[in-house]
Amino acid sequence: MKPAALLLPLVLGAASAAPAPEKAAFAGAAPDLLRSFGIQANYTYLNAKTGFPNADGSFTLDRILGVSKHTYNIVGLFERGPVSLRLTYNKRGKFLATRQDRSDDFYTEEAKPAGRLDLSTNLTFSKNATFFFDATNLLGDPFRTTFTSARGGAPSADFVRFLRFEEQTFSAGLRFRL
Repeated sequence: MKPAALLLPLVLGAASAAPAPEKAAFAGAAPDLLRSFGIQANYTYLNAKTGFPNADGSFTLDRILGVSKHTYNIVGLFERGPVSLRLTYNKRGKFLATRQDRSDDFYTEEAKPAGRLDLSTNLTFSKNATFFFDATNLLGDPFRTTFTSARGGAPSADFVRFLRFEEQTFSAGLRFRL
């Protein structure tokens, strides 16, 4: 894709993106058991910038707040007879959370989202009933935000702003079709 320019009141922006989804499964001459496996993958590259006001009234082109340059997902699949399994990993790259020019201080916050690994299983034991088990956030990695500040000409310093541990969930049950 070609970069796109967007002119808003006092803000200049530009972005380029390249999503790349893909699906694959074994087929054809593969052994019967291998035909039960599959994979889905998706990668997105997004190079997006916008203008931020400086203390002197000028603008600086920098990353758009909350937008990651790299995002990807990969899903491993198994489906055979009554059994269905999905293992999913999602990862988003770091992103700029805050950017401020405070005349004597240039302050930024950068977020580093954790990767997520989720599992979904199903066992269909009759035409009308399925047992399921799901687990989310198996890795339990934290979401981290750091800030950088350089007040009054001092060297810039980095600090952890917050560290958030998101819950892991486990659920099981029965689904019925009437």
